[in-house]
Amino acid sequence: SNNILVGTDTVSPYSFAWDTTKLASGLYGLQSKAYDAVNNVGVSPIVTVTVDNTPPTVAVTGPSVTSSARRSTLTITAAAADNTAVAKVEFYVNGALQCTDTTSPYSCTWKVPAAFKKTYQIVAKAYDTAGNTAASPPITITST
Repeated sequence: SNNILVGTDTVSPYSFAWDTTKLASGLYGLQSKAYDAVNNVGVSPIVTVTVDNTPPTVAVTGPSVTSSARRSTLTITAAAADNTAVAKVEFYVNGALQCTDTTSPYSCTWKVPAAFKKTYQIVAKAYDTAGNTAASPPITITST
């Protein structure tokens, strides 16, 4: 096992910030050591923590149309999966958040604006319970 010093603190209450964003996902053991003025050492039990840096996967699954009538209502759907759990899926049209759904099947009702022959890019963004995110490839719809 690799023992790596990840932080020190000399002032009570003792703490450290551990940046896990560059670590591989998996289990890690944390242990603290306390030293007195003459270098006697006290060692804590090892605490196991899970690091999850695996982002979810997400794709817009509907609508399957490439054009839609102005002022019509479309249901946007997405599929999302994760190695632990998906917390939510957000739906964006031209970069603006339209809806958030926290339960599968993930969907959003969107009213196509009145503009004629305008192109809209739809993207779904998924968040997992560890805070990792991923965005879908965009789909494009043109108003008619």
